Amino acid sequence: MTTPGGEERVSDADVERVVWQYFRQKNYKHALEGLVKDAASLPFARLDEGEEAPETFIKNELAAVVHLTKWIANSLDLYKNELNTVTYPVFVHCYLDLLYRGYDEAAKQFMLDYHHHHRDLHDLELQQIMAVTSLEHMKTNDTVRMFRANKYKVHLCNYSWELLLGFVQEHKYNFLLRIINQHLSITFHTGKPSQRIDVGTIGHAVGSVDQLNSIKVYWGTYQVVEDPDEMEGEGMDTADDAGEGEGKSEAGGEQAAKKAKTGAGDKGKDKEGDRGKSKAAEDEDEDAEGEEGAKRRRQRKKQQDHPDAPPEEMRLKHPPIRGRMLQMRLEAMRDARRRAALSAKNLPSCCAYTFFNALKSVAITCISFSVDSKLIATGCADSSVRVWTLTKDKLMKLLPGTKLAGFDVTATSKLEDYLDPSTASAAKVMRGHSGPVTCVNFSPDNLFLISSSTDHTIRLWSLLTYTNVVCYRGHSYPVWHVEFSPLNLYFATASFDHTARLWSTDQVYTKRVFAGHLSDVNCVKFHPNCNYLATASTDKSCRLWDIQSGSCVRVFQGHRDTVHVLEFTHDGRFLASGGDDWDIMIWDLASGCRVKVLHGHSDVVYSLAFSQEDGVLASGGADNTVRVWDCEFLQSAAQATTTLHDAPDTLQPGDASPELAATYYTKATPVYAVHFGSTNYLLAAGVFVPNPDKH
Repeated sequence: MTTPGGEERVSDADVERVVWQYFRQKNYKHALEGLVKDAASLPFARLDEGEEAPETFIKNELAAVVHLTKWIANSLDLYKNELNTVTYPVFVHCYLDLLYRGYDEAAKQFMLDYHHHHRDLHDLELQQIMAVTSLEHMKTNDTVRMFRANKYKVHLCNYSWELLLGFVQEHKYNFLLRIINQHLSITFHTGKPSQRIDVGTIGHAVGSVDQLNSIKVYWGTYQVVEDPDEMEGEGMDTADDAGEGEGKSEAGGEQAAKKAKTGAGDKGKDKEGDRGKSKAAEDEDEDAEGEEGAKRRRQRKKQQDHPDAPPEEMRLKHPPIRGRMLQMRLEAMRDARRRAALSAKNLPSCCAYTFFNALKSVAITCISFSVDSKLIATGCADSSVRVWTLTKDKLMKLLPGTKLAGFDVTATSKLEDYLDPSTASAAKVMRGHSGPVTCVNFSPDNLFLISSSTDHTIRLWSLLTYTNVVCYRGHSYPVWHVEFSPLNLYFATASFDHTARLWSTDQVYTKRVFAGHLSDVNCVKFHPNCNYLATASTDKSCRLWDIQSGSCVRVFQGHRDTVHVLEFTHDGRFLASGGDDWDIMIWDLASGCRVKVLHGHSDVVYSLAFSQEDGVLASGGADNTVRVWDCEFLQSAAQATTTLHDAPDTLQPGDASPELAATYYTKATPVYAVHFGSTNYLLAAGVFVPNPDKH
């Protein structure tokens, strides 16, 4: 280009090309990384050759993308998988650039011709992007806004990056270089290129993720300290027994349950030793008086806390555990004495519940088991919530207030004394939502059920009167998931509005808002010590939030599609996640690294559950199976003295992980829920699909 004074002016593209070539020749890798980051601040793409005709520009731009795709396909297998992660974001941004400039027909044809190259790994996103056919659509589509507002992160070895850069410069594809500069965040690693078929992620810069994952997480569990003034005599003794026998409380304390993995002979010795210690502790308490005795009891329970448990001043406040909840813990403690330790050599028995005729008028959308495995609840598309009993005991409503007025409440009174036998039935139906119910969850004491719906509300139901007692409003979009805290007082919700929220049952407003995900939050899960909340999202990531501060302390990235389900180990150290990519991933909370990738499902993973001592993991999915995984690897990961790093995924598509211990097949029944009872029997539930097209 020539200036009015006759001097030749070098174009910006030429300057950029010379700088990149100089850095590459001098092997200034850090400078190259800095150049990539600085280029991100440039304005939206413009035509490199400003004088080009629109037809020529479209032809050259599309030819560059097609050429890049073919070049990678013909590359050495050693580098092909890594380089392939670049083609998808380039393809998407090329399509969006065409729409931005008004070339709607060319963009549509480009999408139709080449979208099949990316269907296997990005089918859901592509369907959403294909629905965008004009500039007006771009402004309202969440997926497009996510791509435009955030960088797509990919990992390349140094030589893969040099190959890519050399290809772009050799053919002078400034358009591709601009997309890489503006919309990709590339991290470099030394050594050999990764051989796994992977996808990039959108969101945090890599540096900020590393910074978050270095924050201290108090993942250990602790023993709930009952109020000694409220517990006297047998009540206090049984409360202590519950903590020691059951091996956990509603806030954790699963360490003692680990002892269940020893042999039968050792079990007997341990029981005798525990009884002796318990008796000696009781004698000490009886000799002590008043405040001194209470202090000793608190000190003894404090010694049971895990070293990585949160300090007492940082723990989530909750009312004392008593009444029905304490009674349920005692029952679980008695069951724990008969518990079988599970492993790959000692697999669980599985009982599956199948719902028939539940796809049309009723259309069950979600299923949940109660903590004690005595009840099961379903949410339906007709806005109803249904509760079923799994025992011979019928469900009965509380007596009317007029009859209750004549009863005298005594120390020996039981809840059953105030129930109306005339209302007994095997199931109850509750109505109140004005949209399909998306999730149901029982309270730890089985006195309440909570549900979420597409009507933007959460409802609390009494399981004594089987009526709606509270309606919580706060989300402005459908609520996808809801879960009670192990402490009973709190619950959390996940919503289409990209947030998760913390609530208290006694207040109708939100206690905390956890914002940071780039798309729908699909699932929430409380950590066993109740100080943290895990979330899973359509943005392919999982996060861990500090409930006290509301801040994000972990970001887990590695899934290739939407994440639907989360589950913590009972000791609080590890988190399992599953979703649309058919994989189950195990994450270490201490380091923020991925410990293991479990392959085996052939469709979406809907549900996860760890056995009581974390010996095995059960999963249910849309492939009509319940699968049991050996979790022996968790012990070595927990005992590792060196810093953990993300576990590689070297299996080929279709291969099952060696940790897959058993597969239980159902008859055309996708498994919506799996649950381990207190004695380690496995429950599963799903909806029968007659003449399925897919399953």
